[in-house]
Amino acid sequence: MHCSYEGITLKNPVAKWFTPQEARVIIFVLAALLVGSMVLMIARRLPMIEKDVNVMKESEKEAAQDTTYESPGLQGAQPDTVDEDKALKVPRTNSYQFADTKKPEKPLTEGEINLNTAPKSQLSRLPGVGPKRAEDIIEYREKNGPFKSKKDIQKIKGIGPKTYEKMEKYLSI
Repeated sequence: MHCSYEGITLKNPVAKWFTPQEARVIIFVLAALLVGSMVLMIARRLPMIEKDVNVMKESEKEAAQDTTYESPGLQGAQPDTVDEDKALKVPRTNSYQFADTKKPEKPLTEGEINLNTAPKSQLSRLPGVGPKRAEDIIEYREKNGPFKSKKDIQKIKGIGPKTYEKMEKYLSI
């Protein structure tokens, strides 16, 4: 395969190893990698840019509050003011936070989880209890009736003395 430009014929060194169709695919993949790298680099830089913008905004606020300096051309001019009630309020969000992430739950308090009435969501908050073990507790409760004491939870497979010790203070009957 030869390339020709203004009467000069050049050999295509890529033609030794790849067909023209393979060469196009390779060029496309390299271009996609380059574009992806650029997008990733920009995405990683955005939080730093946002931080820089916030620092600049803070310094502008400080400058607006500083009344010791007046420009000779602006004598008697009032600084711009913003009516907080009429200002557009935009909630700030973390760009890396996913929509399905859960907010951290408040810590458990002593005696908060009633073994006989707690749903799966509450039982899974106990230390050492995940969704599967919470289902096991509910299944045991349905099969054997209500728990008579907190220690009865040790009858559930996977809840031994150490796990019971961690969760005991959060349990009630």
